[in-house]
Amino acid sequence: MRALENADRIREALARLPTASRADLRAEWLRLYGCAPPSKLRRELLMAAIVYRFVSEKTDRGRLYRISESRSAG
Repeated sequence: MRALENADRIREALARLPTASRADLRAEWLRLYGCAPPSKLRRELLMAAIVYRFVSEKTDRGRLYRISESRSAG
């Protein structure tokens, strides 16, 4: 059940991206990456990077990545 809810949330968030303003996309990048996106990054690449980070955070693969990063950093 939780996986279905998670999939629905991902689907809803991704469905909003094509109509989001550039300012909204930049704000989402800032939230996900913790820094401002490159100023000359094309909209399509900005959206692709947002999708990649969003999905990686919301899936088991993302959790495994964060665990491995924390172990390698400490």
